[in-house]
Amino acid sequence: MATPTTTELGAFAEGEVPPALEITFTDFEGAAVNLTGFSNLQCNIQEELAGTAGLGTGSIVVSDAPNGKVTYTWVRADMITAGEYTLQAWVDNGINYYASDLYTYSVYDGPGDAPT
Repeated sequence: MATPTTTELGAFAEGEVPPALEITFTDFEGAAVNLTGFSNLQCNIQEELAGTAGLGTGSIVVSDAPNGKVTYTWVRADMITAGEYTLQAWVDNGINYYASDLYTYSVYDGPGDAPT
């Protein structure tokens, strides 16, 4: 059975908002997918144990169409609850649908509260 590539992004404190994440879409041969004309983009994030909903609502845009790149801009909700998370982005043009590799990260409960 094929398994997707998984990239570990690291550990973040509750409430942290890291820099935007650049994701490259590749086809089954490993070549970058030209995303010209791809207008349907989404980012799915799931907490591994609780299945926390409402995540992945940050901005996702095509940042370099010929080279298959999109950029996801994190929002606070993505990092507000301690746990282990998996992120996967999707793009489609109504005909072809592509899922990104998987990205995992941890959110930990640091001392005190995050600034508001």
